[in-house]
Amino acid sequence: MKINLPTKTMGEIVKSLEIKNQASTRFNGKDYYFRKERFSLESGTPSNIKATLESLDKKVEKIIQREAASSHCSFATIGRVREQQENLESGKVVYIYFFSNNEFDTVFPDKLVTQYELHSWTKAAE
Repeated sequence: MKINLPTKTMGEIVKSLEIKNQASTRFNGKDYYFRKERFSLESGTPSNIKATLESLDKKVEKIIQREAASSHCSFATIGRVREQQENLESGKVVYIYFFSNNEFDTVFPDKLVTQYELHSWTKAAE
């Protein structure tokens, strides 16, 4: 997933993800959060990646929905890279997300992320 942020900002995000598995930044007046999750394929075959990612997505959704609620926000928009080949090798998935109280403000800005590489969805806060 291509994220259009200055090199210095991306470096800070990557460093924070390496240390704390989470990071945040501000873009055009809105906060965006990043979360790194690790996974392993039980049998080591790529055919399990879909089920593994679905399970991981559900786990991350619950965590992020709770964060949205504790931030007094109604919606959480979550995204991750669509093409997962690189994740198969690294065993890591990085999610990007943001919160909103307006259901019409639940799309990642094109100036921030490359949409065709992003699998994204919106969930109501819990």
